[in-house]
Amino acid sequence: VTLLSTPLKSLGWQILDMQHYVQLMSFLNIGTRKKVAVSMVDAVLESDNVMEDAAQLAKFFGFIQPLMKDTDDHAGEDLVHDKDFIREQQQVAKLVHLIQSDDTDVVFKCLETARKLF
Repeated sequence: VTLLSTPLKSLGWQILDMQHYVQLMSFLNIGTRKKVAVSMVDAVLESDNVMEDAAQLAKFFGFIQPLMKDTDDHAGEDLVHDKDFIREQQQVAKLVHLIQSDDTDVVFKCLETARKLF
């Protein structure tokens, strides 16, 4: 988990341009993918970097997809604990508050993209 979340802390949004990062995450089981996604969300929230680009937002939500949508590979596993699930969802909800721009059209486009991805 630390190995995959460290680049976000040091590179910031440049991690979204890393070509094989999502593929690397696909080799992990659902529990580990969720841990990596939570650590990524935590790093973004701690950095207070604003999201001004809808494409960037879509890429980031692609990285944290294990927190946003159920996948087939978690069937039969009891990985969702009430407290953990609530915390994960609260962290994801906080991301919407990082969508900021002086241009209201940009904000609208980012919010529209976020809505489609939820």
